[in-house]
Amino acid sequence: MLRYLCAFVTIVVSCSNQGSSNVPTTPNASVVHSKIKSDGSQGVTDPRLKKILSHHWSQTMKANPIWASMLGYSDYASEIGDNSLESIAAFQKLQDESLFSAKALTDLSPDDELTRELFVFGLQASIATRKCKRELWGLSARNNPVGNFNYLPKVHEIKVEGDAEALLSRYEKISGYVEVEINNLRQGASAGLVVDQETLQRTIELIDKELAKPTEKQVLMEPTAGFPTAWDEETKNAWNQRFLKTVTESILPSFHRYNSFLKNELLVKAKGKVGLAALPLGPSCYRAKILQYTDKPQTAASLHLLGLSEIKRIHEQMLTLGKKRFGVNALEKVFHSLKNDPSLYYESAEEIMADATNIVEEATSKLPAFFSELPKAPVIVVPIPDYEAPFTTIAYYRQPEKGGAKPGQYYVNTYKPKTRPKYQMRALSVHEAVPGHHLQIAIAQQQKALPAFRRFGGYTSFVEGWGLYSERLGEEMGLYETDDDKLGMLSFELWRAIRLVVDTGIHDKGWSRKQAEEFMKKNSSLTDINIRNEVDRYINTPGQALAYKVGQLELLRLRKKAESHLGKRFSLPQFHTQILKHGAVNLIVLERLVDEWIQAKTSAGSA
Repeated sequence: MLRYLCAFVTIVVSCSNQGSSNVPTTPNASVVHSKIKSDGSQGVTDPRLKKILSHHWSQTMKANPIWASMLGYSDYASEIGDNSLESIAAFQKLQDESLFSAKALTDLSPDDELTRELFVFGLQASIATRKCKRELWGLSARNNPVGNFNYLPKVHEIKVEGDAEALLSRYEKISGYVEVEINNLRQGASAGLVVDQETLQRTIELIDKELAKPTEKQVLMEPTAGFPTAWDEETKNAWNQRFLKTVTESILPSFHRYNSFLKNELLVKAKGKVGLAALPLGPSCYRAKILQYTDKPQTAASLHLLGLSEIKRIHEQMLTLGKKRFGVNALEKVFHSLKNDPSLYYESAEEIMADATNIVEEATSKLPAFFSELPKAPVIVVPIPDYEAPFTTIAYYRQPEKGGAKPGQYYVNTYKPKTRPKYQMRALSVHEAVPGHHLQIAIAQQQKALPAFRRFGGYTSFVEGWGLYSERLGEEMGLYETDDDKLGMLSFELWRAIRLVVDTGIHDKGWSRKQAEEFMKKNSSLTDINIRNEVDRYINTPGQALAYKVGQLELLRLRKKAESHLGKRFSLPQFHTQILKHGAVNLIVLERLVDEWIQAKTSAGSA
């Protein structure tokens, strides 16, 4: 899973539903790596389109300053964004204006027309999701001010005193942001828009655990332990006191107020029924989310059936391999063996980290035989933070910083290691790192002739479809050495097929949390802790789970089509180049690009 790379259709809304803010650039900060205006329209030749894209990108970065920092931009390095409804409305107006202007353009070069098409499609899909009104009710254990701002110290490094000043400026704005968040949620609750009880309880549990820590142990105090060694003790102590004062007197009280609001005001209005099916805007919102995450206005019913069909196919493959591996003759016995054999699970967090690191290194060594272009940015394996680990998925990925100042980061969940399967680690690492998310995203960032929204954003169907496609590619690369590894690959593909059923079950058919969990238990070898966290994720990110299988199946179909048409002229490295060099395009555009490549190869071969 990719974390914090906003899909293009989310970028044009804004990564966190934040609007504009009017704050000057931070003086004397070393976080300056590049200027926003330099690449918002890079590679675009038409001056009209350049103007639209440059303005829209700069305003997107202004509206999402933390994401801008993650990419290496510094223009708003002292900002956290404005989450007020007025600011959100202002950004939506920008979207409308950008869409109107881009749609009116004609007589563009083929490359510029492709960029315009991707920009327009994304804006239209994003605008459609406004009916969801997520800014009024969206929260979870994985998406709340405490967890979100705890990531800020990892985004904002301190190298000189200007960096510390900028980060402190960000800290000082957190309290105001939290108050606005409370008001937004209060307004949503008055309209009947509230997440379910268990989502709130899980969020409260996470925040309770964080707030129980001594101030010195708070994640937001971590920067004080990493001040540059060149600073003298007097300087370090002075900055430590400033951070301590802000965290103690401003941030923690606001977190307490937020938590009290959840407990005393929101929880009493929450119900047991989950997902969009429980909300008055549910049906129209889910239709918009399906378009956002699959690139086509498909029905929930058709996606549900697709999931059931894929589950049946993968079950048959798992049974065949399971018979060989465990000597059993029923699928439920295969699942039982995978779930209950202690030798298939890790003993320690250190073992998990070492295994993940070794797999990434091995996969990286095999890339040249399968890819013509390789990522220049490295990827590192890091553990998911302790405060987040009990409530989140088994792993996720965060992209490298623009310009290579930071590597890609493959986050692995080491919480309760004896619940973490060894047999799934190879498929997991392939998906999150190489040749999955890291390779695809790092290569997109290397495409200097693409405008920023194509280099640093992308359609979820492509991004997650590529991750799942990569799991299958791992078998061709010789990364699955044992039957256990292959069962891990199949169990992961099965998991993504189940997502189609569970996501549509929750948000279209009105499934309960228990129904969703029971379906996953019956049909997969996933552990209970993973199932609980995954179902919570599907409940609180409607539609996102649909992108994996839809994208993977399209990539596999297009590869088969190219192989069939080109025969001996088909080159897998060249095919991958054609897939990756345009950035994470939508699936409609992707098919056209592959068709054009097939035609060009065919014409060259017959010339």
